[in-house]
Amino acid sequence: MVCLGQSPANYTQYCAFFRLRANFRGNITMKHKESLYPNHKNVIEKLEMPLSFSLAGKHSPKTHPEGTEDANFRRINSEVYYATDSIIKLGKRDIEILKENAGSNKRQRSRLCTHRDINDKLHEMFIVHRKNTYVRPHKHLHKSESLHVIEGSAYMIVFDEFGKIVELANISDYSSGHKFYYRMGSPYYHTLFILSDFMVFHETTNGPFKKSDTIFAPWSPKENDKAAIKLFIKKLERSIRCFLSQKGKCSKVGKRLE
Repeated sequence: MVCLGQSPANYTQYCAFFRLRANFRGNITMKHKESLYPNHKNVIEKLEMPLSFSLAGKHSPKTHPEGTEDANFRRINSEVYYATDSIIKLGKRDIEILKENAGSNKRQRSRLCTHRDINDKLHEMFIVHRKNTYVRPHKHLHKSESLHVIEGSAYMIVFDEFGKIVELANISDYSSGHKFYYRMGSPYYHTLFILSDFMVFHETTNGPFKKSDTIFAPWSPKENDKAAIKLFIKKLERSIRCFLSQKGKCSKVGKRLE
């Protein structure tokens, strides 16, 4: 279990609450619960409550207390969190915690989904990628996708069906003077090549989510093939330099791998 965003001062207490809650919500009778916490009805009610938490570290019920600004989310896995509030408000503190989480998980990325679940018609996500994040080239069927950069920079790269770069844009936040937004309405293979230590962006697409709508480029390595990824990235870097220099004929980034 990871107690996300906790300071040393309250880490032990916070984690203990999660362990206690997990045990408490087992198949024991209310009489037994009351015997464990005599005259503490509020404790029982809190332990019985559907779990939600702020990425900034405070446990709370489904609605956050008056005057607080921390958004409440439920954890899906080490990378993905979903909103639980009906009105979502995010601040710098939430993004900083998201960056911390991206830096500590295997795939070097993290996201907050502000839609309720995969069946929503509109999907909005705040996503963080670290510099070494491998975003496998892919395309989306029956969907449009837009991306608005909040922090950091990357190359947004579009490929043809065979892996040759056909479009490339340096995207960054608004103050950089570079492009800060793009929208893709057709199913092109694309990827992000992260240039900064972190890249934070707001992505919007249409739902519901169907795994079969995402098609990975057959000439790109799978995410668990580290050796192939390393080679692919080197080829991609060469292709980027060639495309930017506009000198000669640029080669494809890879051969068909599957």
